[in-house]
Amino acid sequence: MVAPADRVHERPATAVRPNHSGYSRLFGDVIWVLFIAVQAADGVCTYLGLHVFGIGMEGNPLINWYAATFGIGAALASAKALAAACAAFLHCVGRHGTLASLTIVYLVGAVWPWTKLLWP
Repeated sequence: MVAPADRVHERPATAVRPNHSGYSRLFGDVIWVLFIAVQAADGVCTYLGLHVFGIGMEGNPLINWYAATFGIGAALASAKALAAACAAFLHCVGRHGTLASLTIVYLVGAVWPWTKLLWP
């Protein structure tokens, strides 16, 4: 079967949407770096908070269990490594708006509460 003439030059759909404009590439790079910085800040604040207030202060039950089983450092390092890997995937597929939203969510929902508790 021969493809119709008007469909010959169509580009196939791909899962990865590369950024061709310089602005959107810069935006994506900045958002990825900000996400990693917020994850690092959350990791540091959580580490300090769990040492000061105890493991029971962790709101995420999975992190709580990992911290009790493997130690606070190992639990937070593995959680932040997973977050960084997921962020890298979102960055590579061009989901920069999603990554920006997640950065704001972590900043407001994780870093800010810890800073209010640790430095009143």
